[in-house]
Amino acid sequence: MAKPPNEDLETFLRRQDAGDLVAVLLEIAKDHAAVQARLERMQLADRPDKLAAGFKKTLSGWRRSTKFYGYREAGEFGRMLDGWLDQVARELLPKDPPAALLLFETCIEADAAWFDRADDSDGVIGDAVRAACLHWLQAAARCETPPDVWPERLLKLYQADQYGARDELLRRADLLLDEPAQRGLVARLESQLSEALDASPRGESPPMDVFRISGALSLLAESLRDPDIMVRASLRYNPNPNPVQRQAFARAYLDADRAADAMVWLQDAWGHLEDS
Repeated sequence: MAKPPNEDLETFLRRQDAGDLVAVLLEIAKDHAAVQARLERMQLADRPDKLAAGFKKTLSGWRRSTKFYGYREAGEFGRMLDGWLDQVARELLPKDPPAALLLFETCIEADAAWFDRADDSDGVIGDAVRAACLHWLQAAARCETPPDVWPERLLKLYQADQYGARDELLRRADLLLDEPAQRGLVARLESQLSEALDASPRGESPPMDVFRISGALSLLAESLRDPDIMVRASLRYNPNPNPVQRQAFARAYLDADRAADAMVWLQDAWGHLEDS
């Protein structure tokens, strides 16, 4: 049996003649559309506007389609979306961050087109939208936009979420916003929470807006590694947290290396969660 090569593939390829590699690539491109498309995009490396237009055309085609993706097809479509996002991040973002940002934002805002036409039981499409949110944050951080523009734009994009797949925008807000900017968002949301609670009739269950705002504050608490924000928001509408909430508080404090604060929520009986 022949011995396996001692060098890895990259090292081997770097030793080969350029002409031989070109011939191999052309041969593969004839049989593989993805390789052909990649080489064509490489030809546009110095024309980011053309590159962005090609990416936009692909996304627009998916968005206009009326095809419904069943259980098995949805997974494949989600992986296609994810692959497209990676291509934009790898090929366009380094050359034109604003153009890449716009594509990522368009993909996020088109989430209805992805979710409403697919059986996403495996969550692959949801994962792709979450990946788009992370790409958006990273692209925004590379744009030469005044920093004070981002908190409003970020919050607007998050609050338009109808499918629960944009949480990463706040959970990883630290990729774009510094701590003062994030604290500013916290203050703004806490003010909105107060207004929503004040408008709620006494003795009735809090309106959905309260839970939505509290959820956003919990995500920012993760970004800032400050569980006090989550606890403060939850106690505003429920001063007697249930076992599930107390468990979440304890875990958040432990994740933030604040064991003493976690112990506060571990003292009382946990009801059906006692065994955990």
